[in-house]
Parts: sequence; structure tokens; C-alpha cells
Amino acid sequence: MYVYCDNWKLEVNASKTKVVIFSKGKCKILPTFYFNSTKLDIVENFSYLCIKFHYNGRLNKTTKHLSDQARKAMFSVLKKSRTLCLDIDLQ
Repeated sequence: MYVYCDNWKLEVNASKTKVVIFSKGKCKILPTFYFNSTKLDIVENFSYLCIKFHYNGRLNKTTKHLSDQARKAMFSVLKKSRTLCLDIDLQ
């Protein structure tokens, strides 16, 4: 990956780069990953653009989190529309 980034003049912040190993169960022996001699952290889950990637590949936590956020937003919209005494067709 370092050679590719170097060829295309891409900059990678290795301190913010994480590795997730996707598998059915937890890996007992973890490999070591390096980017230009900087050791990368191996994590069980990682959030990217509000999507939570988990090592087992399931998106249950992401689905729950996004549905909770949508529910809160809907409640807020309904509460404000009722506070403003908007007509039913506008609500």
C-alpha cells in the first residue's frame, strides 16, 4: 500500500489508520501490519461515515444506531411542528 500511495502521491496519516480483520470469530494470532515502518493498530470495530464495521461483518449495531437517530429526528420534527401549531396537512 505504501508503494501505491507513493507512486500516486497520496498522503496517509498512519496514526489515524486502523486495521479490521473480518472473520467469523476472533483471531487468536494477530498478524502485524506496517505502513512505511509505522505499526498499525488492529481493532475489533471501526466507524466510517456513521457506519460501524465489526470484525464479524454484521451491521446490527449500525442498523440500530441509524434507526435510533432517525427516530430522534422524527420526534424532534413532530414536536416542533406541534409547537408552531401547524396544520395537519403541513405536518
